[in-house]
Amino acid sequence: MVKNRALAAAYAGAHRFGIEVFEPATSNVLMAALLVHDLRAGTPAHEHPWQDEAFGAVHGGLWRGPYDPRSALGLAVVLGLGGARG
Repeated sequence: MVKNRALAAAYAGAHRFGIEVFEPATSNVLMAALLVHDLRAGTPAHEHPWQDEAFGAVHGGLWRGPYDPRSALGLAVVLGLGGARG
């Protein structure tokens, strides 16, 4: 569980903006699998540094969403707080 109430509310409301927040256990397994893959296969060098960061990224929809994350964060918190009470 997330101890910061505002962060927990933002996570609870994120799905309304097309963003999936992974459970900690899912994140742990995913990161371990990516680490093993990177150690075995390496990563190709791309033309631009941001492409190196984006290669193989699991963003949960954050990068493809139509909203700037900072513009939707406040609404996600409000929606998450409302959903947590019901």
